[in-house]
Amino acid sequence: MATQKRLLKELKTVGDVGSLPASIVELQPVDMDDLYRWQCVIHISEESSYYNGAYFQLDISIPFNYPLEPPTMKFVTTKDNIANNRYPISTKIAHCNVDFKSGDICLDILKKETWSPAWTIQSAVLAVVVLLDNQEPDSPLNIDMANLVRSNDKTAIASLIQYYIKSSDCNYLQSKVT
Repeated sequence: MATQKRLLKELKTVGDVGSLPASIVELQPVDMDDLYRWQCVIHISEESSYYNGAYFQLDISIPFNYPLEPPTMKFVTTKDNIANNRYPISTKIAHCNVDFKSGDICLDILKKETWSPAWTIQSAVLAVVVLLDNQEPDSPLNIDMANLVRSNDKTAIASLIQYYIKSSDCNYLQSKVT
């Protein structure tokens, strides 16, 4: 009961007009009858970001004892799971703290040992957004990307990231034509 009350409070907060930061395009339950599964679309518009222009979707699973335990967040990595067709969602993300195939995220605040009930779903999503430009190669889920980050070859990093973003954009545009 306390979990549902907290989730309803958070839903009301994110539903208020203008309450979401610019990087969070959508944040809501997948189905209003099930508050334990949310989806989020983030858009990176920072000029200085390797991910500038990219849209990503996060699937968020909330445990029954939230906020005492953290939600599970992962990037959507297959077109089958895209929530809508309004954004050119990138389904592959080149990042050393994101598993390339599964979309799993390695972020300390999403671990039981370091999670705090003071965090909200929205603040946890913002932490994921911050992680995108602050890769931690010492705790990688994508070893190849971690090695690239350690090499500090900014051109190679930018090229690889933009390759996946642009290929998703092409798939999105092609789906609009057909």
